[in-house]
Amino acid sequence: MKIALFSALLRGRSVGCAVLMAMPWVVTAQGLAAPVRAVGLDEVIRQTLAKNPAIRLQERQVALARGTLLQSSGNFDPTLQLSANRKQDNQPLSAASRASYIATYGSQVVGAISEVQADSRALGMTLEKTLRSGVTLSTSISSTRNDGTSNALSRMSAQNLGLISFSLTIPLMRNSGLAAAVSERANEMEWQASQQDLRQVVAKSVLSAANAYWSLLAAGKNLAIAREGETSMQKLLDDTRKLVAADELPAAEVNLIQASLADRRSARIAAETGLLQARQTLGNLMGLSYQEIIGLEAAGDFPPVPHQVPEADMVSASAQAQVLERRADLVAARLRQESAQALSDIARRNLQPQLNLTLGGGVAGLSEGSAPSNYYQALRENNATPNASVALTYQWAFGNNAAEGVLVQRVAAYEQATLNYTNLVRTVSLAVEAAHAGLLRHAMQLKASQESVSIYRLSLENEKTKNRLGTSTILNVLNVNDSLRNARVAQVNNHLNYLISLATLGYETGVLITEASGDQTVDLSRLMDMAWVARVAR
Repeated sequence: MKIALFSALLRGRSVGCAVLMAMPWVVTAQGLAAPVRAVGLDEVIRQTLAKNPAIRLQERQVALARGTLLQSSGNFDPTLQLSANRKQDNQPLSAASRASYIATYGSQVVGAISEVQADSRALGMTLEKTLRSGVTLSTSISSTRNDGTSNALSRMSAQNLGLISFSLTIPLMRNSGLAAAVSERANEMEWQASQQDLRQVVAKSVLSAANAYWSLLAAGKNLAIAREGETSMQKLLDDTRKLVAADELPAAEVNLIQASLADRRSARIAAETGLLQARQTLGNLMGLSYQEIIGLEAAGDFPPVPHQVPEADMVSASAQAQVLERRADLVAARLRQESAQALSDIARRNLQPQLNLTLGGGVAGLSEGSAPSNYYQALRENNATPNASVALTYQWAFGNNAAEGVLVQRVAAYEQATLNYTNLVRTVSLAVEAAHAGLLRHAMQLKASQESVSIYRLSLENEKTKNRLGTSTILNVLNVNDSLRNARVAQVNNHLNYLISLATLGYETGVLITEASGDQTVDLSRLMDMAWVARVAR
């Protein structure tokens, strides 16, 4: 579709001109023209979530927490070490060795010998793994060939030594039990907490986007009311001047209407400023450019006024408990509290000295001869009786300041996490109550203002009729007209406050974002209709 339209534009300017002429345009006070872009609530939320930098930053934070978790899990990855070496060792003859050789071979023969030569080579493989219980397992296999100590007079035959060994290290005091895995578990909880933080940032972005959208819609309505009031007052001034010119009304009536017209003009300018600010706020959330923000408008209209308003002012205790379980920021704070508690418990246990029990065993084999096959047969030929070993290792730091310092830090971090969670619970509970009560009152205000507008409309028509009959003055008409205008503006503002309160209650109760099968969705009905409020508050 985009390619076809682009090709048509390239073929002739008439197509482009027709498209541009058909588009609605808006002209700013600075003379800048921009196409009108009407957006709906769904598009606003979608684009806000796609371009909100706070969400992108929190996604990177989730990735950082995931990386930290993987790093701590790496402590329990098995490690394989392969080694290969060759060594040639030349040692000078000692006096005793020279004397022995002289006695055997004579001084003339031994005089040419100055050193003893040894040549060896080895292959080895070691596999080691630390369990989450703190136990360390190690297995190694090696084969070493000594080609024999030699000199000009004698040479020992090559020996191939194979060795298979096992070891098991068990911490009995520090790092015993599941202490080794606590750091990994703490990082896992931090990763989960960062995911909940992301969910909370998304919910806050949805709230901001909805409020900015409703504010733009209200600003447009207020500007329409202001322009209508200015236009009607201008028409009234023109009509009055004609009547004054025909000597049907006194000239003093004109001054009163002119003052009212200036007041309407001031109200219209203020409404234009409000619309400009609402556009900038919403456009900034959506990540739009300046030219796109100029023509931004809210599509559609306010949702209808609620027919019934729930009677219960208070949120039930069971509903409050569900909110505490559902709110993403509370879940994150609870996870961080549990993580801090686990780390402080381990820090307290780490005040103990280090006591390790190491159990070892293995078997050795020997193959003689310089043939290449003997090098690999050493592990299965001429095996000796299996060997075994037991060792206890005790380590104690005098003063133990390092462990004491870690404990102080961990306890302080746990106390901070506890205070943060407790304060957040209190703040959320109060916010839910305030949002619920505010929503109910704004809904009742909206219904009352709707009735007020209807009555003032009827009163204005009656006052105009009386003025034509000569039983009322133009001042009375202006007063009723001003009252109607104020009532209409109040109705728009009350409708805005009602919708903002509805979105705020959804945010505070944690129902703006729903999750099913790992996917997070936004239910737009909870931003337009308060039918769900009674279910959540029970």
